[in-house]
Amino acid sequence: MKKIIFLLLTFTSFIFAGDYDREERILEREFNRNFPVLETGKNIRLKEIDVDIKRDGGVEVEVEFARGSQVNTGDYHIYADKLSVVFKDKIQSSLGSNFYLREIELDSSGIRNDKQTFRY
Repeated sequence: MKKIIFLLLTFTSFIFAGDYDREERILEREFNRNFPVLETGKNIRLKEIDVDIKRDGGVEVEVEFARGSQVNTGDYHIYADKLSVVFKDKIQSSLGSNFYLREIELDSSGIRNDKQTFRY
């Protein structure tokens, strides 16, 4: 009996493991296409945007800037404010009002100890 319950729990976890994979890919494409200008006159390139949608509707976004981008790590809070406006709008228009932006994590490739997380 214990084995059957364990197998059922394992099976259901596999079924629900990718609940929002499609929506995450859609948001990643939208964010890449409509990424805002963070600083005028600066060459800021993206290495990766990763979106993770939680079961409670919270959306976590990780933005990694490419090596050689002209980002100022001291201005991450300004970047996060600009990005949050765009991300919140895209989340609401793509997923609906049951989903919300939980956090944005900013990181630059090749720079140590620069990762910052902003919660909303």
